[in-house]
Amino acid sequence: MKAQREHYYRCNGRQCARGLYGLSGKKCPSKSLNGEYVERLVWVDIESFLRNPGALLERLKDRVNMREGELQRRQKELADLTERLRQKTIETDRVLALFRRERIDEATLDHQLDLIRAESDRLQVEIETATRALSAEDRVAQLQTAEVLLATLRSRLDGPISPELKRKVVEILVERVQANTVERFGVQQSELLITYQFNEPDEPAPLILPRSHRVDSRHWPPEDLNTLGDHLRRSRLMLRLLQRQVAEPIGVTKAVHNWETNHSSPSFRDMPAIIRFLGYDPAPASTVWSVRLLQARTRLGLSQRESAHRIGVDPSTLARWERGDREPTGNLGSRGVNIPQHRSLINSRLASQF
Repeated sequence: MKAQREHYYRCNGRQCARGLYGLSGKKCPSKSLNGEYVERLVWVDIESFLRNPGALLERLKDRVNMREGELQRRQKELADLTERLRQKTIETDRVLALFRRERIDEATLDHQLDLIRAESDRLQVEIETATRALSAEDRVAQLQTAEVLLATLRSRLDGPISPELKRKVVEILVERVQANTVERFGVQQSELLITYQFNEPDEPAPLILPRSHRVDSRHWPPEDLNTLGDHLRRSRLMLRLLQRQVAEPIGVTKAVHNWETNHSSPSFRDMPAIIRFLGYDPAPASTVWSVRLLQARTRLGLSQRESAHRIGVDPSTLARWERGDREPTGNLGSRGVNIPQHRSLINSRLASQF
């Protein structure tokens, strides 16, 4: 059986000659999207809508229950559309006046009237749509239509789902798919904006729900830095480096992948090189002295035994300090020195030999 070749969605502006895309006269910078990935993403959305319609209907209800500000905005849009339609009547009168004064010929008159008529028809459709969107009765009907549509489509999932059925369901529920190229932390990535519609065919005011998806989140810098792996991945992607290019100076092989995916954590020996790569210590600041002592040892890449030797105490004593079971007193055996001074001495002894 011959394997199916991968297919991609591309903007025509990437393939056409220079100057055919946009105002800049350059080729479209958007990334090509794996067709199977996009289609699978759309179907996962649709299946979640049909399997769990309650959550979707609540979101749709929130959209149709317009707040006061949204209501005023739509009322203004309707007023603007109505005024633009009125202006088309004035334009018609002006064109007819030019024809009567023999300033334009009959062919030009017909062409201008056709243009005005087409624009008027389009405005009339927009006015009907805006009027219905402002109607509370129509909004209730929209929700009822969406609920019936979801129930009908959900019943079709009970049996075998053929490619033809999938295609038909997608055509019913998907209004459009838009791919945008966005930048996060200096890294360009693709973002899909999928607009779903829940209405009968040719309904003048469809009930829509836009949803955005990040494409291939593995190559997307994390928004939040909760783990050391998050710090590593964001820095690496911002520097446009491969994982192996980060691993080589640290002296590891596949460990960077495991760190970034939080499958494992670096050893204390790796931390100095990791901090040099990041340019900062990713450990959160702490006011607890036992935690700060452990962080200081980790920054230096020292074992507990090595750290205790540098400070001049027994390893078991250092272990109790780091656990917070005990706090140091005196000046490493000398009395009369308060704890803050003693801690400063310990930190300086650690750092002096690094």
